[in-house]
Amino acid sequence: MVTSEFENFQVIRAAKQFCAEINKYVPQEQIYIDYKIDNQALYLLEIRPVWNNPEKTTEQMVAKFLYTQKDKKWKLYWQRQNTKWVQYKSDDINLDLELLLEIVEEDSNGCFWG
Repeated sequence: MVTSEFENFQVIRAAKQFCAEINKYVPQEQIYIDYKIDNQALYLLEIRPVWNNPEKTTEQMVAKFLYTQKDKKWKLYWQRQNTKWVQYKSDDINLDLELLLEIVEEDSNGCFWG
């Protein structure tokens, strides 16, 4: 994902820590927050049972964090109803992934958690 193993470890650690904190506050049988890494992007996912078949689960993307190696910066995106990703306040480009995770947790504009 990023240039070094250490940076990659930091991203995974921050994502795991964020998911663990959020999952403390929700019943695990109803909803679960997880992450996945795909190329230069980190995605936060909301996993919940299908309403008419609790044996199956469905995933909903919550947020996307895109890392640009050239600038060594993170960009935060939210997903519109049409499933297109939109950059969240372009001035929030940041070197620190943890600060962007805090923005997602607070969700002051209702972009991530509804």
